[in-house]
Amino acid sequence: MRQRRLVTTLAFLLVPLAGVLWWRAARFLPSSREREAVRLSLPELEKGFPSHQDDPIYLYHLGSRLQAAGRSEEALGILERAAGLSPDEVRIRRAWTDVLMATGRVTGAQGYLQEFVRSHPSSSEGHTLLGEFYGSQNSMERAQEELETAIRLDSQNSHAWTLLAKVRDYFFNAGGAREAVLAALKADPQNADAHAYLGRLETKSNPEAAIGSLREAVRLAPEQSEFSRALAGLLLDTTKPESLTEAEGLLRKLQSTRPEDAESMRLLGRALLLRKQVAQALPLLAKADTLAPSEPLGAKYLLEAYRLAGETTQVNRWQKIYEERQKDAEAARQLRDQLVKDPKNKDTHRQMAHLMAKRGQPEPTLRHYASAIGAALDSPKALILAANDLTEFGFGKEALALARLAVRHGQNNPGALEARGNALLSLGRIREASVDYAQISDLQREKMPMYRQKLLAAIQKQQQNPTPGERTLLDVQQRQQAEIGPRRTTNELLGLIEKALEKEPESIALLSKRFEMLVARRERDKALACGAQLLALSPEDTQTHARMAALLTDTDDAKFDPAQVEKHLDEADRDPLVQPTLHYVRGLLALRRQDWPVAVTELRQAIAMDPSSDIAYLRLAKAERAAGNEKEAAEATQIYDQRRRSKQEEVDLLMEIADHPNQKSGYQKAIQYYRQKDRASEADAIRREAIRRFGSL
Repeated sequence: MRQRRLVTTLAFLLVPLAGVLWWRAARFLPSSREREAVRLSLPELEKGFPSHQDDPIYLYHLGSRLQAAGRSEEALGILERAAGLSPDEVRIRRAWTDVLMATGRVTGAQGYLQEFVRSHPSSSEGHTLLGEFYGSQNSMERAQEELETAIRLDSQNSHAWTLLAKVRDYFFNAGGAREAVLAALKADPQNADAHAYLGRLETKSNPEAAIGSLREAVRLAPEQSEFSRALAGLLLDTTKPESLTEAEGLLRKLQSTRPEDAESMRLLGRALLLRKQVAQALPLLAKADTLAPSEPLGAKYLLEAYRLAGETTQVNRWQKIYEERQKDAEAARQLRDQLVKDPKNKDTHRQMAHLMAKRGQPEPTLRHYASAIGAALDSPKALILAANDLTEFGFGKEALALARLAVRHGQNNPGALEARGNALLSLGRIREASVDYAQISDLQREKMPMYRQKLLAAIQKQQQNPTPGERTLLDVQQRQQAEIGPRRTTNELLGLIEKALEKEPESIALLSKRFEMLVARRERDKALACGAQLLALSPEDTQTHARMAALLTDTDDAKFDPAQVEKHLDEADRDPLVQPTLHYVRGLLALRRQDWPVAVTELRQAIAMDPSSDIAYLRLAKAERAAGNEKEAAEATQIYDQRRRSKQEEVDLLMEIADHPNQKSGYQKAIQYYRQKDRASEADAIRREAIRRFGSL
C-alpha cells in the first residue's frame, strides 16, 4: 500500500515536470521556430540576429524580409549562410537565388542551382527552380527539359506544370499549354498563378471563362497586382456597365496601394474614357505614359482622349506616336517569331536588344545583348552594351542600374566606368559623371577632350533649362555669396532647400546642398540621415562618402564604427578632389588607434592639400605632441590660435556693423581689415552695402 502511494506521488510530481520539459523542447522544434520568426518585424529580426546565427529558419525569414525591403546586398550573406546550414531546403535555395538575381549575380545563381540539382537529382522542386531560372533567361528549350524532369519526378508538382504551360505557350503550343495548366489546377486547385494563366489562354476563345479564372486568381492572391490588372483589362473590354464598375473598383484599389503603377494608371484612365470623363482621364494617361513610355496602348488611349477633347494638335501628334510604336511592336513580334525558329541567331538578338532599348525595357535589352555576344547576363560587356543603348534612347535611370552592375562585375573596367558616366550625365548628375570620366582618363588620356566637351555641353544644357529645384539652389547659393562675412546657413535658406525637396525629393543637387548645410550647422544626426538618403540614391557620390567618413569618425567612442568609416573611405578614394578630407579622416583614425606617426603624416598631408582647415591644425598639434615632436606641436598650436584670433576679430567687426548699422566707422574698419587680408570680394561687398546705405564713404 505504501509502495503504491509512493508511485502515485511520484507520478503527480513527474507529470508537471514532463510538461515543463516538453514545453521547453517544443520551443526548439522547427514549427515553433517558424511561428516565432514569422511574427517578428524586420527590426526585431535584425535585433535577434546575433543569437540566431546558426538557425536557418530564422536566417531565411530575416534574409527574405531584407530582400522585400530592397536591401538585397545585406540579404545575400544571410541567405547564403542559411543555405549552408540547411542545404536540402528548397525554399531557402529559392530565396537565395532571388537575391543573387536581384543583385545581378546571374552566373552565381545558375551555378548554385545546377550544383543543387546535381546533389539532389531526385528533387522535383530543385529541377523546377532550375527550369524557372532558365525561363527567366529566355533559354526556353532548357527550361522545358528541366520542368518536364520535375513533373516526371512528381506529377503533382503544380508549380512546375504552371511554368511548363508558359514555356509551351512561348513555343506557340496552345493545346499543350492548356493541358499543362489544367494539370496544375488538378494537382492544386488553390494555385492562383495557374488560374490567372488559364484566364490568359482563354482570353480570345472564351472571354467569360477567362474573367471567371482571373476572378478566382484575385480571390486566392489579392496581393498579386498583375492578376487584378489582367482582370480589370478584360472587364473593360466587355464594355458592360457592371463590368466597368467592377474594373474601376479594382483599379482604384491598386492605385491606392501602388500609386506609381503605370499599367493600372493607364487602365483607370481608359475606364474614365469609357465614362466620357476626359478631364479626369488625361492626367492619369499622361503620367502613365511618362512612367512607362513606348507602350502602343498608352499612345492609343491618349490619342482617343485628345480626340474626345477636340485638341487637334495633340491628336495629330499622338497619331504619329501611336503609329511609330505600333511599327516597333510589329517589328518586335516578327523578331520574336524568328527567335522561336532560330533561338541562337546573334544578329536577330542584337536587333531585338536595340528595339527593347528604344522601348526603355532594360531586362530584355540585356538578355538579348547577352545572347548576341554569347555571354552571361552579368558579363560586363553585355551590361555595357545594354546600358549605353538605354542611355542613347533617353532611359538614363534604367541604364544607370545596369552600368553600376558592369562597374562592380568589371572591377573598374574603363568601358563600364564610361557607361556609368554616360548614364549619370544623362540624368544631370554632372559631378559624379566627371569623377568616372577622370578615372578613365588616368588610363586613356586621349579621351579627356571628348569627356570635357560632353561635360561642358551638359552644364550649358542644365543652365539653359534648370528645374524649379535647380533655380532654388542657384538663388540660395547667390544669397550665401552676397552675405557679408563668414557664410552662414540661416533657417530661411535651409527652409528654401527643404521646401524645394518636397517637390523634387530625389534631387541629388538639392539633397547635397541640404547635407552641406546640416554639416555646417553641426546638426550631426540630421546630417547623417540626409547623407544616408543621398547615398541610397547615389552610391557613387564620392563627395558625400568623404563627408560621411568625417562625420562618423569625429564622434564619441560609443557610436564609433571603424568598419563603416573605412567603407566610406574606400568608396571616395577614387576622387582626387576629396583627397584632403580623406587624409584628414585617416589622420583622425590614426589618432584613435594611437598610431602617432601615421596620424602626423596624414594630417600634414591634409593641410598641405587644403591649408584653409583650422581644425586640422588643432588635430595635428595633438598628434605631434603625442609623437614627441614638441616644437612641431607648438607651431601647429600657434597657427591654430592665430586663426582663431583672426576669426574672432572678424566676428567682432561684423557684430559692430550689425549692432550699429547706421555708423560709417564700422564699415570702414571692416573694409580695411578685408583688404589687408587680400579678401577683395568681402571688402567690395561691405563697400557696396555702405554706399547703398550712406550714398558714399
